[in-house]
Amino acid sequence: SLALTAAGQRLYQATQQALKQVDRAVEDIRGPRNSERVTVTTYASFASLWLVPRLTTFQREHPQIEIRIDAGDRFIDIEAEGVDLAIRWTRATSLPNTALKLMDEEVAPALSPLLLERQGLALHKPQDLFQFPLLELDDSMPTANASTWARWFPFAGVRTPPPAPRLMFTFIDQSVQAAVRGQGVVLARTPFIDDLLASGDLVAPFPKLRMQTGYQYGLIANSQTCDTPHVAAFCKWVRAEFERGPLRQT
Repeated sequence: SLALTAAGQRLYQATQQALKQVDRAVEDIRGPRNSERVTVTTYASFASLWLVPRLTTFQREHPQIEIRIDAGDRFIDIEAEGVDLAIRWTRATSLPNTALKLMDEEVAPALSPLLLERQGLALHKPQDLFQFPLLELDDSMPTANASTWARWFPFAGVRTPPPAPRLMFTFIDQSVQAAVRGQGVVLARTPFIDDLLASGDLVAPFPKLRMQTGYQYGLIANSQTCDTPHVAAFCKWVRAEFERGPLRQT
């Protein structure tokens, strides 16, 4: 595989910053942006599984506010890059003091009811999951160890090492989609698992065995724009959606 040298990495970062400045200059030349635009950065799986499905409710309540989502794995300095809000998934110790804590992350096994029906197997105890294909994140990812089968089974009282995962994925949403399609059992994370259970796409055979991962969701606001009415409205909405729980069917 190819990898950038340290010098190359510095050049890449400098180039990206320069391109951002060019983009902002072009926007300035074109004229002022929508004064009620909210820019949000978050990671891709959270955007696709939680944020985007809920945006209809915010747009219905605030049709005049434009939302721009920057979803990716690149860490964005919201103050330097002019982004209004960041929804972070990180260890509690990494959240700044000014961040609003949204939720502690938990994981629990979940699978498609179609897979249960197809396999014709009963799930009475955690070790019964050994009979099913296990889905997991690629262990090369820096945060993958927070929620592995090797951690969850001992948490559930199973001492026998689990079988090797059948399928491994780079991103959370990939593993969730595989589970929804009946390809195996996933260690589903909050808040995603709650939506999927409420919709019936997945079932949780051991709902009381939710394991905390040590990660949290937090909302971080740009100090320059956090008090503007449109940004404050979006912050209030995000907090309310986390408190409300599973996605409402509309």
